[in-house]
Amino acid sequence: MSEQLRWSATRTSLVASKGGMLIEVPLVVFQRHFVAFLAQQEMTFKTWSQLDRQARAAWEKQCALEDSFKADLDYWIALDGQGVIVRHQGVESHGERT
Repeated sequence: MSEQLRWSATRTSLVASKGGMLIEVPLVVFQRHFVAFLAQQEMTFKTWSQLDRQARAAWEKQCALEDSFKADLDYWIALDGQGVIVRHQGVESHGERT
């Protein structure tokens, strides 16, 4: 075994060995201490599903905001000459009609 707790299905605990000692931590005990540890790090324990839902919601919000930002054409027009190129349709940059 390594010097890190690992899940043991046969023991239904997390186990590790160090210096000839066997460390066995029942899952409920580990979870209680891990939640407290996370609280010290100013974090709250969340399941994968909870994190996934939050990430999806954040992504969808970001995508919606990006769509709104893209749709604000007056904003982009106001940036003409500041890295944004605004032309009248049908006119090339050298005054040629397209």
